[in-house]
Amino acid sequence: MTFRMGSGRQTPEVLEARRAAAAAPSDPTGQQRLGLVLAAEAGYAAALAPLRRATWLSGGSADPLINLGILLLELKRPGEAGLSFRRALGLAPGDPDVLHGVGVADTGAGVLESAERHLRRSLQAQAGRVETIAKLAGVLVRLRQVEKAEPLARQVLALSPGMASGHVDRSAVLARQDRLVPAHLNCLRALAIEPDDAQALTNAGGMLAALGQTAASVAMLRRAADAGGPGPFRNMLGVMCNMVVDQATRWAEAREFARRYAPVRRMVEFPNSPDPGRRLTVGYLSSDFYDHPVARNLVPVLEAHDRSGLRSICYSDAERNDSMSRRLQAAADSWRPTIGLSDAEVARAVRGDAVDLLVILAGRLDRNRPLVAAERAAPVQVSLFDVGTSGLDDMDYLLADRTLVPPPAGRREKFIERVIRLPSLYVHGPIDGAADVGDPPSLGSGYVTFGCFNSPLKLSDETLELWSRLLRRLPRSRLRLKFLQRYRSTDLRQRVLGGLGVDQDRVDFLCEDEPIQVHLANYRGVDIALDTFPFTGCTTTFEALWMGVPVVSLLGDTLVGRLTATFLRPAGLDGLVARTPEAYVDIAAALAEDPARLASLRATLRDRLIDSPICDGPARARQFERVYRAVWRRWCRGRGAA
Repeated sequence: MTFRMGSGRQTPEVLEARRAAAAAPSDPTGQQRLGLVLAAEAGYAAALAPLRRATWLSGGSADPLINLGILLLELKRPGEAGLSFRRALGLAPGDPDVLHGVGVADTGAGVLESAERHLRRSLQAQAGRVETIAKLAGVLVRLRQVEKAEPLARQVLALSPGMASGHVDRSAVLARQDRLVPAHLNCLRALAIEPDDAQALTNAGGMLAALGQTAASVAMLRRAADAGGPGPFRNMLGVMCNMVVDQATRWAEAREFARRYAPVRRMVEFPNSPDPGRRLTVGYLSSDFYDHPVARNLVPVLEAHDRSGLRSICYSDAERNDSMSRRLQAAADSWRPTIGLSDAEVARAVRGDAVDLLVILAGRLDRNRPLVAAERAAPVQVSLFDVGTSGLDDMDYLLADRTLVPPPAGRREKFIERVIRLPSLYVHGPIDGAADVGDPPSLGSGYVTFGCFNSPLKLSDETLELWSRLLRRLPRSRLRLKFLQRYRSTDLRQRVLGGLGVDQDRVDFLCEDEPIQVHLANYRGVDIALDTFPFTGCTTTFEALWMGVPVVSLLGDTLVGRLTATFLRPAGLDGLVARTPEAYVDIAAALAEDPARLASLRATLRDRLIDSPICDGPARARQFERVYRAVWRRWCRGRGAA
């Protein structure tokens, strides 16, 4: 969108604009002109005050409100921008610019249904406006209405083939359809037009990662970070978890993230009463408060919290709202949407709620917000379910267990946080409606079927090479792979087959994105699940075990390399955890050649899980609460000493 001017010529110099505004302080045109000159020459923040004054003075004119809305969008304040555009909409109900502005602001604030509605109204008032069509296509992608987004993305490119953002939007549509290679090509077309386009670089990095080209993905995301800020850098750290990287490099990159993007460390004076025994307020911050692995591991704890001693607030950056979202909302004492807020604004909201402990979930992954911790949002800040150190000086603690993070003498991985070890960390409720486990399929087929339903991003070259050794050792065995629709990609299938070095007819690629109950039923065709490394399974491991399928895992020297082990050990399955690649092959082969053991595991694994700490939400809630109370007492002691 572009700024609007009322009558009069725009003064090119700030000084002249200031003089004109001072000479007629009640003239909204002068204030508006000053704001626009300041926006062009002194920065957007400087323009805010005069543009606000122009809206107060203008009475029935929509133009100052439109300009203020545009400025607030540039300042990344979509919630306030939406209010300004809506005031303008009351004065100019059918104005396509105003309707477009409301749609853009609502998109930034995560109010996607409203954004779609206003963008469509804008197109009704001004058909063929490329900017609006492109924005609507992006909204529909985020709403997962890909079939509606695709013709719009095509229309944008037909109307404006030289528009880089049009190719980026097209890549997002193709990616949602798991058409990864064409999606990547559209990113490259965008970069040919605008080589430093941060979104194109980020999308391209994501496509490469999904295709298993992790080194190329990291290089692309590093370029995106140089052009576009913390999001791409954080994505890069996530991709690196799937690569065999030395610990010094992992530590250096985590600290570089903090050096680049954490604000200057400052002391915050909290009004929280330093009473060690009072009821605590605990905040949980995540973009994954929907049917997502993070939510599935949090909800048993949240539902079992002792509300007499703890008040919980969920700060949700999730764009999706489903039955899991509603379950979390019911379990929490309060629910705060944070989409569209900056990290500093989220931190202010947390401080405004007098939160004592802020728990930041899976900070490195998805769209999560670890940098809220760098704003020192709460007296005590805790990392939970992340895949490594945050690297942030203001992240006080990391919750783990002795499997995930061994004592310092037994580990090489470094953490800036103080690590607190529970007896075991992860907890997952029973999966309702899952099919019966059935018999091992090898009893009927006469051959063993291995399987892996982990993301293809985790299929490192080292993983494929180890699987190749196993498949060659057992020449009649087969392998079944599944992850959403990802294996529709010919390039991905070819990469996997090339890494395995076996005949194509020994590998089954399942390509459907199915409801959870249907998805789980696919395990009825799998005898043994093969874990990935260096990034092992988590929720996929639980699901396989729930369906009676044993999981063979290689114990790594990082937290992400020990996720599956932290599910196997509490279930009494430590014998499936290999210490060396050779042992991994031996364990899997021995299990494949022992049909009686396979049948026994098939029949008992679900009950083992139910009887294990993994499915004991109330016990885990008590453990979390004891930790929260202990670290809160430590803060109170420090506060008293100060």
